[in-house]
Amino acid sequence: MIGIDVGFGWTKVVSEEKTFKFPTWLAYYTPDPIAEVDTVKYGDKVYVIGNDVKYEAQRIEITGITELMNYFPVFLKYVETIIGKQDRIVTGIPIKYRSYLDKFKNIIEEANHVECDILPQGIGIFLDVEERLSDENLILDIGFNTLDYLILIKKDGEWKKRKGNTIEKLGLIRAVDVLRSSLPDELGYARNFSFSRLLEIFEKGSIRLEGEKIDISNIKRKALEEYTEMIKTRLKDEIGGISDIETVVVAGGGANLIKIDIFEADMVIIPDEPEFSQARGYFKLGR
Repeated sequence: MIGIDVGFGWTKVVSEEKTFKFPTWLAYYTPDPIAEVDTVKYGDKVYVIGNDVKYEAQRIEITGITELMNYFPVFLKYVETIIGKQDRIVTGIPIKYRSYLDKFKNIIEEANHVECDILPQGIGIFLDVEERLSDENLILDIGFNTLDYLILIKKDGEWKKRKGNTIEKLGLIRAVDVLRSSLPDELGYARNFSFSRLLEIFEKGSIRLEGEKIDISNIKRKALEEYTEMIKTRLKDEIGGISDIETVVVAGGGANLIKIDIFEADMVIIPDEPEFSQARGYFKLGR
């Protein structure tokens, strides 16, 4: 049994034996007589998954929920090459797309022959930190493409979902976009890179120019400051006064990057290894 969180940037997996992640990248495999690369066969196609995709010519960009659902079985097959065939998985779907839940479940169960539970995004994080929560909580999942939020309140001893949404293009992709537009002219060629490649540059805080490593950490820092303000402004538009929330939980790949002082809550929680929080909660439910 595994908890698996397939995001637009990274796929996170939690099992009894192992916790790991890999880029949510895939490409059609181009046969090469000297290439040593792990492949996954799905249907009549052969794919390369994860880090090795950077060396492939026929990349497939995962840009929306349709691609995420359709290629989820391929990513799951890749996971099973690492930890073996699974009989059950728990995963999630962005809150905005909860109407796709049954379709998503059918795709996974028919393609992978596995029992599957699918939760709204944010519930995994809730399950991961439930014992630390107060009676009123805002849960944020800062992913690559989206920012999901969920307000949970405890009333008469029971948890109730108060409000939630998926905000498109407000994940780390927005910070990467700010960084892209801020690159100086001598690095202007990088503005045409794919988002998956730009994300890698963003995470490293450096870029190579004619074989030389160029530090762009200052550009990254300024991009994150601008991105943090974007989150603050959008959340105020969505839910009003953030300062009225007792506890804010910030998880996902962007949790350690934004300035948490924008939240005026009584308590701000960043789970250990926050990018795995969602998958840990899924695993906790399924175990």
